[in-house]
Amino acid sequence: KVAPRVARFLEGCDFAGYNVLHFDLPMLEAEFRRVGVPFDVKEREVQDTGPALPFIALVAMAVP
Repeated sequence: KVAPRVARFLEGCDFAGYNVLHFDLPMLEAEFRRVGVPFDVKEREVQDTGPALPFIALVAMAVP
């Protein structure tokens, strides 16, 4: 019930975040595939900050 609405909401959206290529998008793709809802990100802009700035560096910047 919910997956088609979420897919429509995300239609045409670009994605950005930490480790989005290795966690968020694969999880979304797997769940949509599991329930039979088409979901394709090939024509979207994806910015993953994970490889450019490792998590430990983010923690080091946040802790004085």
